[in-house]
Amino acid sequence: MVYVTNWWLIAQHSSYFAQFGPPSPVGHLWSLAVEEQFYLIWPWLLLIGLRWRRRGSGTDMKLAAASLLLAAASAVTMALLYQPGYDPTRVYDGTDTRAFALLVGSALAFVWPSRQPSCDVTAGVLAPRDGQPGSRWPHPSPCSC
Repeated sequence: MVYVTNWWLIAQHSSYFAQFGPPSPVGHLWSLAVEEQFYLIWPWLLLIGLRWRRRGSGTDMKLAAASLLLAAASAVTMALLYQPGYDPTRVYDGTDTRAFALLVGSALAFVWPSRQPSCDVTAGVLAPRDGQPGSRWPHPSPCSC
């Protein structure tokens, strides 16, 4: 309910990769916990970045670079914490070591070209047919997109 399953499982030394024994009924919730923890922290980092954005031009690339730098730090943390032969649950479930995937997506959001539709895709959707209110989509949209 509070999205801390990943850290609870880590603190309990509950192995995500255990081959024997009963499966944990909440073991699969670790990924939701990672996402929710990211979504609690990311808006604050984004706010700082957007304030930085007002000060200069070309900051979308700077924000993307900062996101990729944080993603690299997360991946490096994962690599440093991994020890072959030991249970990798801490590395696998930790927010700090799994944030890289979400941060790469965030970096893409800064640089991926966003554009307006080239035409009104809703044209005709709410147009009345033969003067009858409420009838919808009597004819194809005048737009060919």
